[in-house]
Amino acid sequence: MHYTIEQRMFMVQEYIRSQSLKIVRDSYFLKFPKSVIPAKSTVQDLVKKWRLTGSVLNAKKKPREPTVRTLEVVAEVAARMTTNPESTRRMAREFGISRRSCQRIIQGLQMSPSHPHPRQ
Repeated sequence: MHYTIEQRMFMVQEYIRSQSLKIVRDSYFLKFPKSVIPAKSTVQDLVKKWRLTGSVLNAKKKPREPTVRTLEVVAEVAARMTTNPESTRRMAREFGISRRSCQRIIQGLQMSPSHPHPRQ
């Protein structure tokens, strides 16, 4: 259940005033009759969050790590694939990237490495 900021603030303020989860839940029902009554753990978690951060807002998500698929690396892989298409393991090791990143770059370039197949 997602609570609005007004509802979250009400829960925290009511808990600080009364120090009782039952009173918080009862008064929440009176103030917001069409909303779902919060669980005890919800109120406790909100109060804990407010005490630690001073806010009842959700934490911002961390940005993604920078990608290794830069234009320079893609250009190097493309040049290597046209001159000498070899195993992705060796190519990844030489460029200092993971094998899967190397595979994704090659797939994005719509190329495929050549693998010698033994004949019977």
